[in-house]
Amino acid sequence: MTFSGWTLGVNMLLLGDVFFASDRRRLLWTAPAVALGVSALLLGLTRGAWIGLATGILLAVAVGRPRALILLPLVASLLYLSLPQPVSKRATSTFDLNEAATRERLEMFGVGLEMTRDHPILGLGPGLVQPAYADYRKGDAPERIPHLHNNTIQIAAERGIAGLLTYLAILAVFGLYALRALRTAPPAARPAVIGCSMAVAGVTAAGFFEYNWGDAEVWIVTLVSLSAPFALVRRGAE
Repeated sequence: MTFSGWTLGVNMLLLGDVFFASDRRRLLWTAPAVALGVSALLLGLTRGAWIGLATGILLAVAVGRPRALILLPLVASLLYLSLPQPVSKRATSTFDLNEAATRERLEMFGVGLEMTRDHPILGLGPGLVQPAYADYRKGDAPERIPHLHNNTIQIAAERGIAGLLTYLAILAVFGLYALRALRTAPPAARPAVIGCSMAVAGVTAAGFFEYNWGDAEVWIVTLVSLSAPFALVRRGAE
């Protein structure tokens, strides 16, 4: 999970350069790096990272080539047919509500919602979800967990609605500044802005299935991606 989350963020940054860099000579090193990274993501069989990858690419297409969105169903179908059987089977299981891992996650989400209901404002407190989990566990939920496998639910259970609103505010402010940076940053900085936006969007989408906001290795890439548009907006204003 950690490797896939880190690889996802780095790939999004590189894909921004691959899609939008004006100097196409950069593809001599960025394209092979992306091919290797995407292959690692696919063969890692981490479904949340796949959803993050798809989200980031959709964002890039919507920003750079919005008309190409009509081709995405065809591209997705061709990609699915070309995937190795273990990868395609794993992808299909994402939508199977009877799959064991899916049931476990749904149960954990329910536990997190109950924790939030009992401690709505400030939550249980940092680091207290895991020790309190046994008191809330029911059904098919696993006996022990490191976290609740979802950013919003984990943050709400641990830090309450106050913490959840702060998390959402961080993402909202980033989105506003990223849009501003696309208009004001120098053309050479545009790939970086889009790459950072792809990274944040991908990590956020993957965070619906994994608590990657609490993973230090993923955080390194995420925090750099969150901060870059602020510097680029200021640079463009000068």
